[in-house]
Amino acid sequence: MSRGVGGVVAAMFFIAVALLMFIGLELIMIYSNNMQSAILSREASERERLNERLYIQMVRLGPGNRLNVTVMNVGSVAVRIVRIWIINVTSNYYYNFDINPFIILNPGESVSNVGSNIIIQRGNVYVLKLVTDRGNVFSIRFAPSKQARLQIQLYTSPLLIPSGQQVNLLLIIRNNDTRFDAVYDLTPILRISGNASYNIIMSDNTTIPWLELGDTVVFRLSVLVSGVPGSVIIFNASYADAPKGFYDYVVVKVTYRPLPNIPRFVYITAYPTNGTIISTTNDEGIIQLAINVTNLVDQTLNFNVTVLAYTLTENAKIGLTSAQDPFVTMTQSLSLLGGQTKSFLLNFTYDVSNAKRDNYFVFIVNVSTAKGSPPVLSNTETKIVDIVIIGKED
Repeated sequence: MSRGVGGVVAAMFFIAVALLMFIGLELIMIYSNNMQSAILSREASERERLNERLYIQMVRLGPGNRLNVTVMNVGSVAVRIVRIWIINVTSNYYYNFDINPFIILNPGESVSNVGSNIIIQRGNVYVLKLVTDRGNVFSIRFAPSKQARLQIQLYTSPLLIPSGQQVNLLLIIRNNDTRFDAVYDLTPILRISGNASYNIIMSDNTTIPWLELGDTVVFRLSVLVSGVPGSVIIFNASYADAPKGFYDYVVVKVTYRPLPNIPRFVYITAYPTNGTIISTTNDEGIIQLAINVTNLVDQTLNFNVTVLAYTLTENAKIGLTSAQDPFVTMTQSLSLLGGQTKSFLLNFTYDVSNAKRDNYFVFIVNVSTAKGSPPVLSNTETKIVDIVIIGKED
C-alpha cells in the first residue's frame, strides 16, 4: 500500500516539476518575445529618428519684427515640431518656446508663419533651432547682409557710347560667406558719379529678404547717359552697409556725339532653340543658343560677337565643350556686307548633378564693331537671355 502511495507522490512530483519547467519555459519565451519586440520597437524608432529631415527654407521678419519661419519636411517620415529656439549670437541670449499645439508635417509638406509669437531685433546674428518629439534638432545660422562678405560683380554694356545712349547694367550678388547659412535684408546700392549726366529709366533694386549660402540674386538697371566727348560716368555697386572693400565698379566713357538721324548699325537676336524654360530630370544636357547678326548700314563692317554665359545656382556648371565652370566666355569675329545677316548656333553643355534646386542660366550676347570699321559707327548692341532648367529634384 505504501509503495502505491509513494508511486502516486512521485508521479505528482514529476508532474509538478514538468509543470514548473513548462511555466518557466513559457515565461522565458514571453520575456524573450517582449525583449525582441522592445528591441524592434527601439530600432524602428531609431530608424524613424534618423529619417527625419527638416529644411528651413526661409526666415522672414514680418510686421513688428515677428518671426515667420517657413519649413519643409524633406524626410521620409512624418515629423512633429514641438519646440523652437532663437539664439541671439550678437547679444548672447536666447529664447525657447513650446509649440502648442505642435506642428505635424508629413513628407513633402511645408508650413509658414512658424514662430509668429516671437519678436526679434533686426541687425543681429541669430541661430534658429527646431526640435522634434523624437529629439532631433534642425538649425540654421543667419545674419544681416551688413555682416556678410558677399561676392559682387557688375557687368555693363556698352562701355563706349555716344551721347544719349542707354547703358545696361547687371549687378550680380552671390552669397559665398560660409560663416552663415543665409543672410537677410539684402539691399543693393548703386552710386553713380562722373561728369556725364544720366537718367535712370529702369531699376529693380528691391530689398531681398533672404539669400541662402551659395545662392545668387541679379539686379538690372538701365541708364540713359549724355555728355560731351571724353566725359565719363562711373557706376559703383555694393549693398547697404557692406563691409569695407566689398564693391565693384565700371567706368563708361562718352566717345562722340551722334550725328542726326544715324540709324542703328547692327541688329541682333539671340534665343535658345529648346526654349527659355527647359523641363527635364536629366543632370546633364545642352543649351543651344541661336544668334543672328544683321549689318544695318550700307557698307561692310567687321564685328566681334562676345557671349558670356553663367549660372546663378550653386554647384551648377556650364561650358562650351565640357561643363566645368560656373561661367564661360566665347568671342567670334564676323565680317558682314551692308544689309547682310549671318546666323550661327552655339552649344553650351550644362551639369546640374550637384545642384539642389531649379537652375538659372544667363547669356549676355554683345556685338561691337571691330577694328577697321568707321569710327562714327563704333558702337555695341547687347542682348540678355535668361534660361531656367526646372524639374531637378532637391
